[in-house]
Amino acid sequence: MIALLGIAAHFGPAVLNLYTGPLPQYASLVTKYHGGMALPLAASLPMLVSAFLPGRAWKWLDLAHMCLIAALVGLWGWTRYF
Repeated sequence: MIALLGIAAHFGPAVLNLYTGPLPQYASLVTKYHGGMALPLAASLPMLVSAFLPGRAWKWLDLAHMCLIAALVGLWGWTRYF
């Protein structure tokens, strides 16, 4: 049974034409948007918004998140424009 699941996982996407359809093309466009920075920034947006809500806990985590996002954006900008 496990071998059949492995075979289905290996050959299934190619048989179902999942690699050349519109969904993988759209996913490729989304992941390459702005040099790949759109997805990490979109993923960190809820945490950034929650940092400014009243009654938050773990303020050090919000500060660390902001520092890491600033470093990520700074390094991305450095490699993109220089």
